[in-house]
Amino acid sequence: MWNASVQEIFSLAQAYEVGGIEFWAEQAELFHYNTRDIRVLAQKYDMKVVVHSKSWDLNFASINKSIQNASLRSIKKSIYFAKLIGATEVTIHPPRRTLPIEGAFYIKKTQTGLEKLLNYSVKQGVHLSLEIMEKLPNEIITTPETLKAILGTLYESFFYTIDTAHCIDKKELFAILASIAPVSKIHISNKKGKQLHTPLDDGDFDFRQILPHLKEYNVPFVIEGLEVEATHQVLKNNIEYVQNILKEAVLQS
Repeated sequence: MWNASVQEIFSLAQAYEVGGIEFWAEQAELFHYNTRDIRVLAQKYDMKVVVHSKSWDLNFASINKSIQNASLRSIKKSIYFAKLIGATEVTIHPPRRTLPIEGAFYIKKTQTGLEKLLNYSVKQGVHLSLEIMEKLPNEIITTPETLKAILGTLYESFFYTIDTAHCIDKKELFAILASIAPVSKIHISNKKGKQLHTPLDDGDFDFRQILPHLKEYNVPFVIEGLEVEATHQVLKNNIEYVQNILKEAVLQS
């Protein structure tokens, strides 16, 4: 809901009886969302709020020290925004390689950056949920094995967000879910080859088959996508699609 006001976002969420909203910090800052309005509306509608940190143009493992520092400041600002709106959690992306060389440098910067963010989030009383990324050449954390190897003793200090569109197929999705804990939420969207975050009913995944099994993990689903149209029809279709699948699953059980 890119161009929507805070009231419009809450009103649509309430109309469809969803349990909460993941606000994107980048959007909130760009459109000057009022943090008090979010707190008041969340209480009014009895709705949970979480935050997705800024991620565009950020990389705290960059070889450019100014970009490293600016990225950490932006993510910390997202964490503080979460505190102001009463959110319990912030989703963060791991950093990337600037170039596919100097592997030890990027691992060290990832570790130290995550430790700094974790320390700041603890002071703000907000949990961090680290997202596993898609299989792109410069992404550092794309598998459970890499995640655990890089985080080491920090592993148990984070929650984790699984994104269906970042998985190669259904087999990998459930393998990741079986090997990482605690998972705090699942971002759901489809993909068509290399095109990510397509509507749920348009892509490589058959969510009529997958969603009932994902529901067994008892964690929130967050419908993810970017929609600029004022009608928000893609989002409405996605919500109705999910609700219909889950209703059918209940009737069949």
